[in-house]
Amino acid sequence: MLSGYGIQLRERLDTDSEYRVIYDCNDQTIEILIFVSMKQDLESALYRYLVVQ
Repeated sequence: MLSGYGIQLRERLDTDSEYRVIYDCNDQTIEILIFVSMKQDLESALYRYLVVQ
């Protein structure tokens, strides 16, 4: 879906603290798009913070 815009989302899960980070990176920068608890519904959080529309 977002790959058509040149965005390749990556996810990192921290199972100890139960958080996840969704990020995008290119050659020189890493952009953190959202940092949420793994207990939250990820899809609704992405819509709420306008990561996806």
